[in-house]
Amino acid sequence: METLFEEVDLSIYLLAMGRDSEALEVAAFLPAQIAFSGNYNIWAPTGNAITVGAYLLRETTSPLALNLTGCPRRSWDPEGWTTLTGPH
Repeated sequence: METLFEEVDLSIYLLAMGRDSEALEVAAFLPAQIAFSGNYNIWAPTGNAITVGAYLLRETTSPLALNLTGCPRRSWDPEGWTTLTGPH
């Protein structure tokens, strides 16, 4: 069980180091492998991984994030939707 939390920690460390694509790969692994079966002990680190992954998908413009979501990041301003490019 500790290993699952360590995997989430690794994704956060990679994020802190600016290695967004790698952080997203690590964070996406647990949710892809573990389905909720009523065991909250296993689901806690999985939920944390989903949260890190969601943050990365929202904040990053990495090719992996664009491939996983199928669309680029977008922002709303008074003139309408704007596609965001590059780091922010």
